[in-house]
Amino acid sequence: MTEKERIGKLGEDLSTRYLESRRYNIIERNFKQLPWGEIDIIAKKEGTFFFVEVKTVNAENEEYLPENKIDYRKKRALYRIIQIYLQKKNLRLDINWQLDAVIIKIHPERNKYTLKHLENIFY
Repeated sequence: MTEKERIGKLGEDLSTRYLESRRYNIIERNFKQLPWGEIDIIAKKEGTFFFVEVKTVNAENEEYLPENKIDYRKKRALYRIIQIYLQKKNLRLDINWQLDAVIIKIHPERNKYTLKHLENIFY
């Protein structure tokens, strides 16, 4: 496993724990649909499906904003994957769902991290 993959998995693990602590039911992780990519976490809470994109970085550069990597093109790809997921699971396409992001900056020298939950980022 590369360093980038290790940091990414750590971020997804931390995000999963965060969501579970807020009573989200984790349904699936790493739902892949090539060529568009993958949904990192799929969760459900109070009848709504949450499709969560996780961005994890080493916090060496405090000014870098990983959420800027979730641009229009990325959101469009995620939307396609969400539609495919709903079809594959035989769910109505008009169910309640939203696209969220969890941004994690890891501070290895302090053995800490910061987490930011961005809700409903599709709009």
